Amino acid sequence: METITGKPTEDSTLYLDIDGVIFPLSGRKEGVEHGANDIVWVEKHEFYRPSIVKRLGELSTRIVLSSSRGVATLVDPAYKNLLDELNVAGVLSVHAWEPANPDHKLDAIIRHQNGTHNAFKRRKFDASPIGSKLIWVDDDANKINIDTPLDRLSSKSFLTVVPDAYSGLTHQHVDTIESFIKGN
Repeated sequence: METITGKPTEDSTLYLDIDGVIFPLSGRKEGVEHGANDIVWVEKHEFYRPSIVKRLGELSTRIVLSSSRGVATLVDPAYKNLLDELNVAGVLSVHAWEPANPDHKLDAIIRHQNGTHNAFKRRKFDASPIGSKLIWVDDDANKINIDTPLDRLSSKSFLTVVPDAYSGLTHQHVDTIESFIKGN
Protein backbone atom coordinates (compact mmCIF):
# COMPACT_ATOMS: atom_id res chain seq x y z
CA MET A 1 0.00 0.00 0.00
CA GLU A 2 1.40 3.42 -1.01
CA THR A 3 1.96 6.08 1.61
CA ILE A 4 1.06 9.76 1.56
CA THR A 5 2.77 11.86 4.24
CA GLY A 6 3.95 8.68 5.93
CA LYS A 7 0.45 7.19 6.31
CA PRO A 8 -0.88 4.22 4.39
CA THR A 9 -3.15 5.23 1.55
CA GLU A 10 -6.64 3.83 1.82
CA ASP A 11 -8.48 2.34 -1.08
CA SER A 12 -9.83 5.64 -2.47
CA THR A 13 -9.35 8.62 -4.77
CA LEU A 14 -10.73 12.06 -3.96
CA TYR A 15 -11.55 14.38 -6.88
CA LEU A 16 -11.45 17.96 -5.65
CA ASP A 17 -12.80 21.15 -7.19
CA ILE A 18 -11.16 24.43 -6.14
CA ASP A 19 -13.51 27.40 -6.68
CA GLY A 20 -16.43 27.30 -4.28
CA VAL A 21 -14.84 24.38 -2.39
CA ILE A 22 -11.31 25.28 -1.25
CA PHE A 23 -11.73 28.96 -2.22
CA PRO A 24 -15.15 30.11 -0.95
CA LEU A 25 -16.81 32.46 -3.40
CA SER A 26 -17.48 34.91 -0.55
CA GLY A 27 -13.86 36.04 -1.05
CA ARG A 28 -14.95 37.69 -4.27
CA LYS A 29 -17.37 40.05 -2.52
CA GLU A 30 -16.16 43.35 -1.12
CA GLY A 31 -16.92 44.18 2.51
CA VAL A 32 -17.77 40.63 3.63
CA GLU A 33 -16.49 39.65 7.07
CA HIS A 34 -14.72 36.28 6.76
CA GLY A 35 -13.38 35.86 10.26
CA ALA A 36 -9.68 36.55 10.60
CA ASN A 37 -8.65 33.46 12.56
CA ASP A 38 -8.60 30.72 9.93
CA ILE A 39 -7.89 32.38 6.60
CA VAL A 40 -4.92 32.54 4.23
CA TRP A 41 -5.30 34.94 1.31
CA VAL A 42 -3.72 33.67 -1.91
CA GLU A 43 -4.55 36.81 -3.85
CA LYS A 44 -6.96 39.73 -3.55
CA HIS A 45 -10.19 37.73 -3.97
CA GLU A 46 -9.07 34.21 -3.03
CA PHE A 47 -8.65 32.75 0.40
CA TYR A 48 -8.73 29.29 1.92
CA ARG A 49 -9.07 27.96 5.43
CA PRO A 50 -5.80 26.27 6.48
CA SER A 51 -7.52 24.04 9.05
CA ILE A 52 -9.70 22.54 6.28
CA VAL A 53 -6.77 22.18 3.87
CA LYS A 54 -4.60 20.57 6.56
CA ARG A 55 -7.28 18.01 7.38
CA LEU A 56 -7.82 17.17 3.70
CA GLY A 57 -4.08 16.78 3.18
CA GLU A 58 -3.87 14.40 6.14
CA LEU A 59 -6.60 12.09 4.84
CA SER A 60 -5.27 8.74 3.69
CA THR A 61 -6.50 9.07 0.13
CA ARG A 62 -5.10 10.19 -3.22
CA ILE A 63 -6.24 13.71 -4.16
CA VAL A 64 -6.66 14.67 -7.81
CA LEU A 65 -7.93 18.12 -8.73
CA SER A 66 -10.98 18.19 -10.98
CA SER A 67 -11.11 21.95 -11.27
CA SER A 68 -11.93 24.02 -14.32
CA ARG A 69 -8.59 25.75 -13.68
CA GLY A 70 -6.84 22.68 -14.98
CA VAL A 71 -3.11 22.22 -15.27
CA ALA A 72 -2.36 25.95 -14.87
CA THR A 73 -2.93 25.43 -11.14
CA LEU A 74 -0.03 22.95 -10.97
CA VAL A 75 2.51 25.38 -12.40
CA ASP A 76 1.31 28.61 -10.78
CA PRO A 77 3.68 29.45 -7.88
CA ALA A 78 0.82 31.17 -6.00
CA TYR A 79 -0.70 27.72 -5.32
CA LYS A 80 2.48 25.77 -4.47
CA ASN A 81 2.01 25.84 -0.68
CA LEU A 82 -1.67 24.96 -0.98
CA LEU A 83 -0.96 22.00 -3.29
CA ASP A 84 1.84 20.84 -0.98
CA GLU A 85 -0.42 20.93 2.06
CA LEU A 86 -3.20 19.11 0.21
CA ASN A 87 -0.74 16.48 -1.13
CA VAL A 88 -2.31 16.85 -4.57
CA ALA A 89 -1.14 14.06 -6.86
CA GLY A 90 -2.30 15.63 -10.10
CA VAL A 91 -4.97 17.41 -12.10
CA LEU A 92 -7.56 16.14 -14.53
CA SER A 93 -7.96 17.89 -17.83
CA VAL A 94 -11.71 18.37 -18.05
CA HIS A 95 -13.21 19.83 -21.25
CA ALA A 96 -11.50 22.39 -23.46
CA TRP A 97 -14.59 24.51 -24.14
CA GLU A 98 -16.63 24.02 -20.97
CA PRO A 99 -14.23 23.04 -18.17
CA ALA A 100 -16.58 24.20 -15.38
CA ASN A 101 -19.52 22.11 -16.63
CA PRO A 102 -20.18 19.46 -13.94
CA ASP A 103 -21.27 16.92 -16.58
CA HIS A 104 -17.82 17.16 -18.17
CA LYS A 105 -16.11 16.98 -14.78
CA LEU A 106 -17.99 13.81 -13.85
CA ASP A 107 -17.22 12.31 -17.26
CA ALA A 108 -13.49 13.04 -16.79
CA ILE A 109 -13.60 11.52 -13.29
CA ILE A 110 -15.34 8.34 -14.48
CA ARG A 111 -12.94 8.01 -17.42
CA HIS A 112 -9.98 8.53 -15.05
CA GLN A 113 -11.33 5.86 -12.71
CA ASN A 114 -11.72 3.32 -15.52
CA GLY A 115 -8.27 4.08 -16.96
CA THR A 116 -9.25 5.81 -20.21
CA HIS A 117 -8.25 9.34 -19.11
CA ASN A 118 -4.91 10.23 -17.55
CA ALA A 119 -4.33 13.04 -15.07
CA PHE A 120 -1.36 15.38 -15.28
CA LYS A 121 0.87 14.27 -12.44
CA ARG A 122 2.46 16.60 -9.96
CA ARG A 123 6.20 16.22 -9.44
CA LYS A 124 7.04 12.77 -8.12
CA PHE A 125 3.42 11.82 -7.38
CA ASP A 126 1.48 9.11 -9.13
CA ALA A 127 -1.78 10.65 -10.37
CA SER A 128 -3.46 7.41 -11.39
CA PRO A 129 -6.67 6.53 -9.54
CA ILE A 130 -6.41 4.14 -6.63
CA GLY A 131 -8.97 2.01 -4.94
CA SER A 132 -12.58 1.19 -5.41
CA LYS A 133 -13.87 4.19 -3.44
CA LEU A 134 -14.38 7.47 -5.27
CA ILE A 135 -15.09 10.82 -3.61
CA TRP A 136 -16.20 13.79 -5.72
CA VAL A 137 -16.15 17.18 -3.98
CA ASP A 138 -17.64 19.95 -6.12
CA ASP A 139 -20.00 22.81 -5.34
CA ASP A 140 -21.70 22.28 -8.71
CA ALA A 141 -22.07 18.49 -8.51
CA ASN A 142 -25.80 18.83 -7.88
CA LYS A 143 -26.19 20.54 -11.28
CA ILE A 144 -25.33 17.54 -13.44
CA ASN A 145 -27.62 16.86 -16.40
CA ILE A 146 -26.55 13.32 -17.22
CA ASP A 147 -28.88 10.35 -16.93
CA THR A 148 -27.64 9.37 -13.47
CA PRO A 149 -29.29 11.40 -10.68
CA LEU A 150 -26.90 12.62 -8.02
CA ASP A 151 -28.54 10.55 -5.27
CA ARG A 152 -27.71 7.40 -7.26
CA LEU A 153 -24.05 8.45 -7.43
CA SER A 154 -23.70 8.16 -3.65
CA SER A 155 -23.23 4.56 -2.60
CA LYS A 156 -20.78 2.37 -0.70
CA SER A 157 -18.17 3.09 -3.38
CA PHE A 158 -19.06 6.63 -4.54
CA LEU A 159 -19.49 9.67 -2.30
CA THR A 160 -20.50 13.07 -3.63
CA VAL A 161 -19.95 16.09 -1.39
CA VAL A 162 -21.59 19.36 -2.48
CA PRO A 163 -20.48 22.33 -0.35
CA ASP A 164 -22.23 25.69 -0.51
CA ALA A 165 -20.07 27.70 -2.95
CA TYR A 166 -20.28 30.86 -0.87
CA SER A 167 -18.96 29.12 2.28
CA GLY A 168 -16.78 26.37 0.78
CA LEU A 169 -15.81 23.07 2.35
CA THR A 170 -16.46 22.75 6.10
CA HIS A 171 -15.10 20.53 8.85
CA GLN A 172 -18.39 18.63 8.80
CA HIS A 173 -17.79 17.81 5.12
CA VAL A 174 -14.28 16.58 5.95
CA ASP A 175 -15.75 14.43 8.76
CA THR A 176 -18.12 12.85 6.22
CA ILE A 177 -15.28 12.21 3.77
CA GLU A 178 -13.06 10.72 6.47
CA SER A 179 -15.84 8.43 7.68
CA PHE A 180 -16.50 7.27 4.10
CA ILE A 181 -12.81 6.51 3.50
CA LYS A 182 -12.58 4.52 6.72
CA GLY A 183 -15.78 2.65 5.89
CA ASN A 184 -17.77 3.86 8.89
